[in-house]
Order: sequence, then structure tokens, then C-alpha cells
Amino acid sequence: MSVGYLEKPATEDEKVIARLLEDAILGLNARKFRVFSKLFSDEAMITPAFGDGTPVSKEIYINQLIKSSSSILRYLLENVLIRVTSSSADVFARLCVFTLGNLSPRISERHFHFTKNGEIWHIDKSSRS
Repeated sequence: MSVGYLEKPATEDEKVIARLLEDAILGLNARKFRVFSKLFSDEAMITPAFGDGTPVSKEIYINQLIKSSSSILRYLLENVLIRVTSSSADVFARLCVFTLGNLSPRISERHFHFTKNGEIWHIDKSSRS
């Protein structure tokens, strides 16, 4: 399992968000980076898990993922906690990135802010927590 939860998603919205996160991790591990085109809103600002902490646009983020993919073995998302209000959600998680040549994963505590537009959930902000 590439995604582990602190609390099992219970409501329908939590289950939808959980499926989006699972699809994202599966896409990353399969090198299908365009899955992020649907996951992130067009206006999303994403702080990469590692680096100087400067938020970037969705397109820049996807390009960074593609460029770094040759050194990545696998991604895991652990300790996922989903909190939903009527039209937004906050997700807290630990991202583990296993890279070539390293015995231990690189770990980043993450916060994802989702908004709901109609019936569609998108991430509009992703940052380190």
C-alpha cells in the first residue's frame, strides 16, 4: 500500500479525496506525471517537498517531477489525516521519497488544501507543514 491513513476515510468527500491521493501516488510511482494536471487547480501554488521552500506553479512542479524522476525509486504517503468542511478540506501527511543510492527515505511533512468546485475536488495549495 502506497498510502497509509491515521483515520480511515469515513464520509463520501473523505473517500473521494483519499482516492485522489492514492491515484496521485500510484501515478508518481508509475511515472505518469500528468495525473497532476487533474489533481491540482490551474492556479495551484505548490511548495516542492525538498528545496528552498519557494512555491511554484502547477506546470513548473510537474516539470520538476519529470526531471527528477530518474533518481526516484518509490513514493509513499503515510499518516494521512483528512479534515473536510463544506467546500474545502485540509490533508496532513508524511511524504517518503525513496531515492537511488540512499538507504533511508527523504521525508517531508506535507499539507494539502483542497477546494470543491461543483462535485470536483482540486488541490489549490500544497506546502510543507
